[in-house]
Amino acid sequence: MFIIGRGLQIKSKGGPIAQAPTIALSNGNKMPVLGFGVFQMSDEEAEESVVTALKTGYRSIDTPASYNNEEAVGRGIKQSGVPRTKYL
Repeated sequence: MFIIGRGLQIKSKGGPIAQAPTIALSNGNKMPVLGFGVFQMSDEEAEESVVTALKTGYRSIDTPASYNNEEAVGRGIKQSGVPRTKYL
C-alpha cells in the first residue's frame, strides 16, 4: 500500500485502490475531498472513465449540466456496478 498526502491510500491487491479523506456536510453526510471530473470529455470517454474511476475507488463524480455528458456519466455509473449508496 502507498500513502499519498494525508489519507489517500492506493492498494495494489484487494479492496479499493484509492480512498480519499472526507469532509462533513451540513446535512451530516460525508463527501470525499477528491473527486473525478469529466470536463471536455466525449460521451465515450466520460462513460469509460467513470466506470474505471468508480471501480478504482473514486466516490465523487463532478458532472455539471454544462459539460453536456451527463447521460454518458449515468451509463458509466450503471456499468460500474458500484451501489448508489457508495458514491456522492
